Amino acid sequence: MPFVAPVLLPLGLFFAYVRARYLSASRDVKRLDGTTRSPVFAMLAETPRGLPTIRAYAGAAARLEGAFNGAAGKNVAWWGAFVGCVVVFDFWMF
Repeated sequence: MPFVAPVLLPLGLFFAYVRARYLSASRDVKRLDGTTRSPVFAMLAETPRGLPTIRAYAGAAARLEGAFNGAAGKNVAWWGAFVGCVVVFDFWMF
């Protein structure tokens, strides 16, 4: 056991450092993911109620589709960042 301690101590410290960095980054990315998800859910909830109005105006459907695609694109980008954090953490830990 005494000959293993010099190896385990630096590995334990490295693990604690990487874990702290991962938790910090993961928390921030999940917060941004939630922030960008809110407009997507709001648009999905509002569209059925406003469907007659959307159909009444000629360019409204295309404009709203563009706005939804932009909001969904931002959300997917942050979700991808979160998955990337998990993959990097898994790679470094195993």
